[in-house]
Amino acid sequence: MNFNMSHASWQRSTAMFCELVSHLEDAMLFNQVCTDLATQFLADDVLVFKCFKDDSFTLQLVSTFSSKFTSASSDTTNAKRSHASGIATIVIQTNDHIILNGSVSKHLKYNSDLDDPLNGRAENILAFPVYVHDSLYGVIQIVNKRKTRGGTVVNFDKDADIAFMRLYTSFLAASIKNSEMFEAALKECRTLSVLLELARNIFQELNTFDSVSAKIMSDAARLLSCERCSLFLVDPATNELYATAFDVRGMDSDKMNSSRNKDDETCPVIRFPKDKGIAGHVASTGEVLNIQQAYSDSRFNQDVDKQTGFVTRNILCMPIFDKEKEIIGVAQLINKQHGSFSHNDESLFEAFAVFCGLGIQAVKLHEETQRFANRAKVTMEVLSFHSQASESDVKRFFGRPEGEITTDIASISNFSFDAVSIAIPETTRCVMQMFHQIGAVEEFRIPQQVLCRWVLSIQKNYRPVTYHNWRHAFSVTHSMFSMIEKEPIKSNLSKLQRFSLLIACLSHDLDHRGTNNAFQKNTNHALSQLYSTSIMEHHHLDQCLMILNTEGNNIASNLSLKQYERLVQYIEIHILATDLATYLQRRNDYFELVATGTFAWDNDDHLKMFLSMLMTAADISAITRPWELQHRVAEVVYAEFYEQGDKEREIGVEPAPLLDRTKVDNLPQLQLGFIDFICKPVYENLYKHIAALRPLFDQMMGNRDKWEALKGKYHGFCSAATSLISIVYVFVNKLKKFITLVHYFVSVRICILCRDSAPPPSLSLPPPKHENREKHKETCDLNEKDELLEMTMNHEKAKKEEDGEKKGSDHHEFVSKIIMSNQEEDSKRRKLEQERKALQISKKLGSYKNKSSKSNKNNNNALSSAICIIV
Repeated sequence: MNFNMSHASWQRSTAMFCELVSHLEDAMLFNQVCTDLATQFLADDVLVFKCFKDDSFTLQLVSTFSSKFTSASSDTTNAKRSHASGIATIVIQTNDHIILNGSVSKHLKYNSDLDDPLNGRAENILAFPVYVHDSLYGVIQIVNKRKTRGGTVVNFDKDADIAFMRLYTSFLAASIKNSEMFEAALKECRTLSVLLELARNIFQELNTFDSVSAKIMSDAARLLSCERCSLFLVDPATNELYATAFDVRGMDSDKMNSSRNKDDETCPVIRFPKDKGIAGHVASTGEVLNIQQAYSDSRFNQDVDKQTGFVTRNILCMPIFDKEKEIIGVAQLINKQHGSFSHNDESLFEAFAVFCGLGIQAVKLHEETQRFANRAKVTMEVLSFHSQASESDVKRFFGRPEGEITTDIASISNFSFDAVSIAIPETTRCVMQMFHQIGAVEEFRIPQQVLCRWVLSIQKNYRPVTYHNWRHAFSVTHSMFSMIEKEPIKSNLSKLQRFSLLIACLSHDLDHRGTNNAFQKNTNHALSQLYSTSIMEHHHLDQCLMILNTEGNNIASNLSLKQYERLVQYIEIHILATDLATYLQRRNDYFELVATGTFAWDNDDHLKMFLSMLMTAADISAITRPWELQHRVAEVVYAEFYEQGDKEREIGVEPAPLLDRTKVDNLPQLQLGFIDFICKPVYENLYKHIAALRPLFDQMMGNRDKWEALKGKYHGFCSAATSLISIVYVFVNKLKKFITLVHYFVSVRICILCRDSAPPPSLSLPPPKHENREKHKETCDLNEKDELLEMTMNHEKAKKEEDGEKKGSDHHEFVSKIIMSNQEEDSKRRKLEQERKALQISKKLGSYKNKSSKSNKNNNNALSSAICIIV
């Protein structure tokens, strides 16, 4: 840079450049340019021109130091100058600066109106080009450089002044770039603000499609400053365009709402073929149409204007797409209020159309969701009705005579209590007794009716699967109750904690489908989409809380808010702890506490681990039952496992050995592995921690010895080693019972017939010896009792003759599910055969009817009912 500048001048120039680049708006920037150069050259005036390239270059005066062109600069049309006029046009032609020192008015390009703001006093001029992005951006023209302010005019220096202008315009170019970026950012910000406002207006009201459509069109007409707007949707069924939001005018939301409330009449629907008119063309082709003169376009239909008297000047019509890029509608703007629709309007309307598509899809989805929600609500009401115990169930329970109860409830807290073979109706009374015995009923003021209804509802929500059914839930609950009634557990747990443990145990397998978590994932079941871990356990928890919060079943309704929150937290922790994967993750921490003797009852983390171990111990407590019960339960468990294995084979998944019925001979080995890896560690550490739990460990080890003895001798459910629970034994035993009972009823039936008339001679039965009917009745009654006694004795004798018969309750009901699951076809065939035989017996007996047919008919019904019960 070949010009000399004093230190003070350099400081002034640096400050000038810094202030120049700080301006981001065009108007302020160009005003600063005029001020800076007028100060630097002590000039009379400074003019800033901006170049526009149309067919040729034109200049627009954008700023001036004096006030002569201020009004002109505000009128962009009048401020433009032709390239043939003015000194600045020379710079455009030559792409270089020009200096005129004297004789300015004699120059060929001189224009007194533009170049002489001083009315003939212009003595010298410097015109310098401004380049931005390597292209001519504008021209700066300085008039009359003076030595001092108001002093004599001096010539422009071709070296120093030109060098200064080169430096200054380089900073000006950077400032112009910043200004352009700032203006683009502001424009983008304004556009985004408009779109956000539009999105908020669209999505804040999703009540009906008509209201949203009207809202969309009103906002479009207002934001884009047009007179009218229409929204047409595509009807795929009829291949037509239809509109309910037609001829909408831009207005504020409040005005639109008041207008809508003023007239609640249904809006007329306009329909026309998809290929007709401008909207039809856009819907068919997806092309954006910006029509400047509507009447000169052959596609425009003038009929509406002729009928309404409205004059359509210009149209902006744009397609609306869905997420699949399919055209679902057309938005049409009519008559820009000032001029025609510009490219900026097209860009804004294109973005607007995207939001329109989202809004239309959102409102349709909202309407569909509302319909599904209403259906779900009705479905839940129906399911809730059928999944809850009815008032009649509760009344039936409380109306049951005490004489029908055969369970010794007083012994329910003993480990030896038979929770496996107890009759189903008596389980409800036992559960209620447990809640009474832990003090929950009195402490939390639970009404008897509510407690009974809740227990019956829980029972009703267990599916009739082979193992994970209500009986399993009751057995687990009893085991937990037996453990928490022992010291020091009882004294270290609050009533709320014991209350939560019983609720969790009773509910821990609610709605179990007989399949495990892995099966839900392998089959991509809906439950696996809801929960990522502990799938079934989370489902059991949800079912538990649903029943607990149902009106009439909330046994926690009298708890305080804090107590209720704690109760739900406890239940969640307990039920999720029944996942064996969770047990395996946590057990080592508890085992270490037991081994080191550092367990503390007042430590929440320690207590949480201990209760989780109790939940696991209760859940697998079938292994601690007496052998005559335990080995029966084991086969029922594996029967359910094999059902899952069969389902896995159906979907092409090879089942694990535990689920493979072809490996049934390995059941003892599998049980030994289960005991050693899962059961033994938890029961061993529990009894080391709580001495009162030692009987559970001892019984489990005794059962382990029994399974050890069966290795190599077990050949499926029908093996001789477990004949008492084999399918063959069960069927034979049932068949013997059936034949014995049929024989008994036939005898009773014959005695009944003998009371009224003699049987046909073909039976070769002697006539009744008793002429006196009352004596004859007494004799028949005695015969009935004798027959019943004889039948009972024969039945007991037959049972004793079977090898390996164990004392205990009848297990007929317990294994019935195994028969149906593993021998379904054979069972159906045997059942049909038995029914056929029963029908033959009934027909033979019916042939002996006499005049007392009504009495005989009732007896036949009784006989048929008894036979069906046995079958």
